Amino acid sequence: MAGRLVIKLCIISYILHGSAVCANDASKHWTEFVTSLDQKVTRLENLLMAKDARISELEARLDTELEKKNTQMSHMKQYIDARIRELENNQGTANENSEWLQQREEKEIGVAPSEVVAFHTKMSASKTLSSGEIIVYDEETLDQGNGYNPREGIYTVPVSGTYVITWKLLSRIHTVIVTSLVVNGEVMGSSDTDSEDITDIHQSTAIVVLPLVEGDHVLIRVSGMYHGGVVSDSQHGKATFSGWKI
Repeated sequence: MAGRLVIKLCIISYILHGSAVCANDASKHWTEFVTSLDQKVTRLENLLMAKDARISELEARLDTELEKKNTQMSHMKQYIDARIRELENNQGTANENSEWLQQREEKEIGVAPSEVVAFHTKMSASKTLSSGEIIVYDEETLDQGNGYNPREGIYTVPVSGTYVITWKLLSRIHTVIVTSLVVNGEVMGSSDTDSEDITDIHQSTAIVVLPLVEGDHVLIRVSGMYHGGVVSDSQHGKATFSGWKI
C-alpha cells in the first residue's frame, strides 16, 4: 500500500511540475514491495507444501489403520462363524441327549418329567412334644401332587424321583429338641435345636436330598428332647416341613 501511494504521489508531482523527482523513490518502494510480496508467496508455498506432506502422512496412516481393522474384522468373522457352527453342533447333541434323558426318565418314573410335585406345611401353634412323637404340621399351604396328610403329619410320595426335604423348628428357652427325617421307618437325616444354655429362642433348619419311590412314607419325628417346647407363632416364625421333586 505504501509503495502504491508513493507512485501515485510521484505521478501527481510529474503532472503538476513536469518533473520526475520522485522516480527514484518510486522505483525503490516498488522494488521493496515486490520483494516483500515474493517472500509472502514463498512462505505460503512452504506452508502449502507442509500441509500436503501432513495430509499425505495422515492418508498413509489411515490406509494402514483401515487395513488393520479389515484384517481384524475378517478374523472376528471367522471366529464368529466357527462358534456358530460349534453351537449348532452342540445344540444338536444337547437336543438328542435331552430327548434320550426324557425318554429314560419317563420309562423309569412312568410320568412326564415336567410334572411339578411339591408341598409346604406349617405348625399352626406352639406346642409341647414328646420323644418318639410324629410332628404334625397341620397348616397345609401347598400340596402339588396331593401327598401330604395334615392330620397325621405324613407325606406319601406321589411320584418316584429325587426330592429335597427340609424342616424347621424353633425351641423354647432352655429347651433341646432332636428331630429326625424318617422314610418308611428308617432315619435319613436329623437336626438338633438347642436353647438349653441360652436365654433365647433357637432356630434350626435341616435339608436332605434323597431318592424316593412312589408310596414311600416321609415324616419328621422327635428322637430326643429336653422339656420339648416348640415355638410356632407369627411373632417368632412358624415351624415348617417342606419338600419338592427336582
